[in-house]
Amino acid sequence: MNRLLQLASRRPPLVMCTRLKRSKKKDESLDWAAPLLALQETQRKEHDMKTDQMPHKIHAVCRIKKLKGRPHWEKAIMVSLNLDGPLHKVVVHKNTPEINAKLDVVKHLVSIQPVTFPYGLPEDESDYEHCILKSNGEFAVVKQLKADQRALSNPTAEKWLIPGEVIKKYLRKKIDNHQINAEHFKARYTYRLNQDGEEMQYAHFKEHYKKTSDNT
Repeated sequence: MNRLLQLASRRPPLVMCTRLKRSKKKDESLDWAAPLLALQETQRKEHDMKTDQMPHKIHAVCRIKKLKGRPHWEKAIMVSLNLDGPLHKVVVHKNTPEINAKLDVVKHLVSIQPVTFPYGLPEDESDYEHCILKSNGEFAVVKQLKADQRALSNPTAEKWLIPGEVIKKYLRKKIDNHQINAEHFKARYTYRLNQDGEEMQYAHFKEHYKKTSDNT
């Protein structure tokens, strides 16, 4: 018994190890999320502004996918909407619940854009001949040029008045093409095809001369 007590006294004392408990409290500051919250707020405001606007009255619809392999009900809807023609053909439809219900079924096959008039509405009947409806919904109007009434009312004004910007653009084009004073230094002769007899070595000239010789 004494021997056991001696051995036990020689052993080093047991040290109780305790793990450090991590604090469960997280950093509650949201400074890192400030840009994300600001972006979310701007997106919400933009969405509210769009929803506050009046809905457009006309759809510009065009088909962007093929109908091959599609179900029969989708093909029937596309035929009823006159969208069974060539791809990217723009068709105009009214913004009504009936049309929207059909478009909701085939929304994966079409592109829908509101019809806008960035160039204004046609003024004369002759303007309708030069109108075009683009795939993005823009109704482009190319209006006819009209005479300036102020110039007609003042006959003493210069008849052929050219703006300075037009003259600068014309001169800049001549400088870029190395055509300054070209009207005073005309070419003395005109180069003819294969004038020096060196073009026969190129393949495209050989084909050209072969065709000309066959025709003769």
